[in-house]
Amino acid sequence: MKARDFVSALLLAAGESQRMGRLKQLLPLGGSTLIEVVLENLLRSRLQEVIVVLGFGAEEIRPRVEAKGVRVAVNPRYKEGMASSLRVGLDALDPRAEGILVALADQPFIPPEVIDRLIEAFQG
Repeated sequence: MKARDFVSALLLAAGESQRMGRLKQLLPLGGSTLIEVVLENLLRSRLQEVIVVLGFGAEEIRPRVEAKGVRVAVNPRYKEGMASSLRVGLDALDPRAEGILVALADQPFIPPEVIDRLIEAFQG
C-alpha cells in the first residue's frame, strides 16, 4: 500500500437517542436497522477498516455490528458527548491509518459510491 491508501472509518453510535425515546440505532429500515444499513454502506466501500464506537445501549447493539465482522470500541463516557466517542475511536484505530472518515449511525443514505469519492479525494 502507498501512503494514504489505508483509510479507516469511525462509526459513532454511542448516543442515548433521548429525543427518540428508544435506541435510534436499532430503528427498522428496509428489513434491517439504521446502524446495519450505515455499516453495510461503509463495508461496501473501499475503506480498509471500520470501527464502531458504542456507548448507551451497547449490549443491545453490539451483537448486530459484531456479526458484520467489524471491531467495536465502547465509550464508557458517552454522556460527555460525541467528542469523547471520537477519542475512543481514534485510540482503537489501526496504526497504519492515514485517513479517517467519521460516520454517524443516523445517516443511512450515504451510499458506498459517495464514500469512495471521499476516499479518492483524500488520496489525491
